[in-house]
Amino acid sequence: MANIDIATAVYNEYKNAREIIIKEFFTRVSRRLKSQRKFQSWETVYDGGFFIEQYSAYRLRKKTWQSKYDVRIEAFEHGDRMLYGVWRNAGQLKRVQRNNALFQALRQKLPGAKLKARDFFEAEITMDYPEPDWRQPKVLWRMVNDKKFEVEVATLLSDLAEMAEEYVDRLMRERST
Repeated sequence: MANIDIATAVYNEYKNAREIIIKEFFTRVSRRLKSQRKFQSWETVYDGGFFIEQYSAYRLRKKTWQSKYDVRIEAFEHGDRMLYGVWRNAGQLKRVQRNNALFQALRQKLPGAKLKARDFFEAEITMDYPEPDWRQPKVLWRMVNDKKFEVEVATLLSDLAEMAEEYVDRLMRERST
């Protein structure tokens, strides 16, 4: 088999192998989150297609948020930027202004939180920790071999969820009356 044939075979299987690694990683992150009493009843969802789809995400949300809000890590524009933050379903909430109190509370603890022109986040943060660019092979290696990376990602999400929960719960109550 020629080197070009080997390279072609590796290239053709890379997307599938990467997707399996990412899916298994987020399954472990979900298990870690749900091992905490607070998050046992929360939903975790991995959209699939990190770096393939334009906006693929891993989400953590309370069932009572009715898919209107979630805490997420997103591979923005096929992974050109990794984001995390409090997402809002702009399709369902288009007439609802962003919540300034939630943004300010997040910004106090996460100075990198920003309000962008995109109406899809209450607050979005460009990821620089634990890894700024998840397209790098070392991140896939960390997903498979580095428990510390798994803990860092789960902690990032749980901390953000705990900061946002009170505000999002209040928003959901206000909008249901």
